[in-house]
Amino acid sequence: MAVRALSNEVRSVCEFETDRLRVAPWHEIAQRLEVDLAQVIARMLTVRATLGLPESWQGEHTVESASDWIDDRDAEASMLLVVESESGQPVGIVVLAEAPISTTEVDIRIGYLIDEDVWGQGMATELVLGLVAWARRRPGIRTVTGGVDPANRGSVRVLEKCGFDPIGPPNTGAHEYQLEIRSPSVESGQSADRRLDE
Repeated sequence: MAVRALSNEVRSVCEFETDRLRVAPWHEIAQRLEVDLAQVIARMLTVRATLGLPESWQGEHTVESASDWIDDRDAEASMLLVVESESGQPVGIVVLAEAPISTTEVDIRIGYLIDEDVWGQGMATELVLGLVAWARRRPGIRTVTGGVDPANRGSVRVLEKCGFDPIGPPNTGAHEYQLEIRSPSVESGQSADRRLDE
């Protein structure tokens, strides 16, 4: 299954809010907040926060290396910035990509990183639940899948609390968890999309 950045149609509506968080495309929200995205990312990509993530994410980053990292992410996925609503401070990032399941349905692939300054406050769970709620409102999204290092027990717990189930054998060290947003089948002449919204 080929993975690609979100289609323009999905990306254009990829913005949502939760009780404490605002999430939107990272360049747009950084511009609205008048913050330097490279500085924000350099601050978030700490050794501890990136442990167990893909190699290109790991380690300390300077503003210059964070700028290159941003360009690399923009080339391969759709990126969102997570902002704490009350303070207006960026507190995380989300990576979104899609993998076609059929001609009309996709699997949304997610990755996320929460600033270690706000770990333990339930923000990752709130973020993933908000993302799932957003996906449920988008026609054509059948599943949401997240890969996680099994040693990252906090992230595993987040996905499990949000209803994700482990799928398949580990892939290059990462375990995949998936949540079915809507069933591919049609029952009683009603689409699965309609049943989930009722």
